[in-house]
Amino acid sequence: MRKIWPYFLLLLFVFISCKKNESEGVILKPINFLTGTWVYTNIEDEVQIMHRSDSLLKSRYGFTMKADGRFIERKNSGWCGQGGNYIFEDYIGLWKQKDNNTFEISVGYCEGIVNYTICVDFLSLDSLRFTCDYAAIYP
Repeated sequence: MRKIWPYFLLLLFVFISCKKNESEGVILKPINFLTGTWVYTNIEDEVQIMHRSDSLLKSRYGFTMKADGRFIERKNSGWCGQGGNYIFEDYIGLWKQKDNNTFEISVGYCEGIVNYTICVDFLSLDSLRFTCDYAAIYP
């Protein structure tokens, strides 16, 4: 019986090692803090402050940056509703990283396409602070 234990342990080891890996095919990527949905909180000295949200709010500026480069921006559609309230719409566009903290945005708006750059000053899991370079809009 004693001579069988090493073979039994070897067989058990082989069985466990050959077990199908259930996570096979899944590629784990590091978390990109910037991707996700961001909603406007306030502005301080031309720095926009946003907070992470599960979804865009109905009547507040915000955007979603998808990992595949898609950009959805909820903003004033250019029309006012009753009582002077702004009507917000989603505009579809693209984003790409220019350098470590600069991102180029190309997105629709009520009169066509707008291109601008955001420069991230601070980024955490739930907070984003950035400035915009509108030189492409107003040369």
